[in-house]
Amino acid sequence: MITERKVMTDWSPDSEYFVTLDVEEGSPYLVPGNRDLIQGRNLPWIQFIRELQERDFVSLIQEKIFPDIGLIVSIYRKTSTADTQTWNNFTFP
Repeated sequence: MITERKVMTDWSPDSEYFVTLDVEEGSPYLVPGNRDLIQGRNLPWIQFIRELQERDFVSLIQEKIFPDIGLIVSIYRKTSTADTQTWNNFTFP
């Protein structure tokens, strides 16, 4: 799926795929040390990607739910034919 494509760990408008990790209440990973990271960085990222999805710039192509550990991994793919300048205008806080 990602052969010959950049793999980024932060926002890059020239990426083709975007991944979110949702940590559910009750997850063993939602401990005080992680909660600040999840709320401060992960939740805004999920919201940002969902806003792109609402605008039809990306679409959900795969989702994997791990109920035993309270995690949901979602993979989105760029669907927009927007020009490079439009994509460059998006910024993640």
